[in-house]
Amino acid sequence: IGIEEIMKDMYSDSIVSEDDLKIYKKSLHENDKDTMYELGCRLGDSIANSCKRVEFHNLEVKGAFKKIVEKFPRIFDVLSDAVGENYVKRLQEGLK
Repeated sequence: IGIEEIMKDMYSDSIVSEDDLKIYKKSLHENDKDTMYELGCRLGDSIANSCKRVEFHNLEVKGAFKKIVEKFPRIFDVLSDAVGENYVKRLQEGLK
């Protein structure tokens, strides 16, 4: 599954730079790990900061994710530090 499928399925209203997306896909194809990492982080930040909601269309994935965060609730602290409290709030709302 690629980043575009994830964006479509979970973060349908997110906005990312088309140039960043193009460079990211090129780095995947060329196995350029440094660029993959840099652009992956940039795209993740863009998605997390631009999405207005997190949607789980696959109930199995949603259920599995809920079990993980119930067992390890500090995951939300890590996510908050990485991409911000607003994203965590949207994620928690999406898990209800």
